[in-house]
Amino acid sequence: MEKKQNSAILGFPKKKSIYYEINISFKAFFQVWYYDENGQSTIKEFFGDHFLYETFLHPSIDKVVLKAYVTNPLKKANETVRLSIQVEEQPPVEEVFTINTEVAFKNTWYHLSVAL
Repeated sequence: MEKKQNSAILGFPKKKSIYYEINISFKAFFQVWYYDENGQSTIKEFFGDHFLYETFLHPSIDKVVLKAYVTNPLKKANETVRLSIQVEEQPPVEEVFTINTEVAFKNTWYHLSVAL
């Protein structure tokens, strides 16, 4: 008798592998908004210059979103934040933003979305 995967037996479609990544050009406090493995929006806070997260999303989700809110209390100039989303083995979709230096704690959420 041949063994079959549970998802094939139950008729569930295969989940998609998603990689979220954020790189900041300096160490900072930042918040990250993304969809977790349950398809729920999640916000977490970090200190550093890098964030990497892998999850598996249900195929019924048709769009993934990654947002970053970076504080810049010293109003450092010429600093950037790079957001990246990679779906399965496809090339990552990236966007680089220049961080606001006018106001220390009133930056906007930097936003990247990818249709699946």
